Amino acid sequence: MKFLTLIGGRNTFKEVPPPDILNYYSTTATDTPTNTTTTFVADGLTLTPIAGTYLAFFNTESSHDISGITNVGEIGLFVGGTVVTGSERRFGIRASGISLASLETEHTPTIIIPITVNGSQAVESKFRRVTGSDVSLGKRSLVLLRIS
Repeated sequence: MKFLTLIGGRNTFKEVPPPDILNYYSTTATDTPTNTTTTFVADGLTLTPIAGTYLAFFNTESSHDISGITNVGEIGLFVGGTVVTGSERRFGIRASGISLASLETEHTPTIIIPITVNGSQAVESKFRRVTGSDVSLGKRSLVLLRIS
């Protein structure tokens, strides 16, 4: 990839090297089911980047048995053990009066949000069951792209 910079405001350009892009990436394909309402770290998704501001991208497959028709899960990003405001996402189904023997639904919750870390803080994805019975996270990725 080539980057060009304008020199002196006239049609003279100079090729310059691309900017350094610092990123962190973690992924896992392990299913992680839960029936707990206590928030916990999703296996394999903890990163501790150097100090800076990052654009965080988190994506996961999620599923749950909807025979109970009230299964709802929640995911969120945490920095240094504290939830990042605006990062929590709920997934699932709430319904009544539906008669289904056994059905499973799948969702792909996604979080894209800027975060700032001090260099010793872990960035983690945590999840929990809000209502109903079991919910699961499937394949998931956490990417941090440094923006300053």
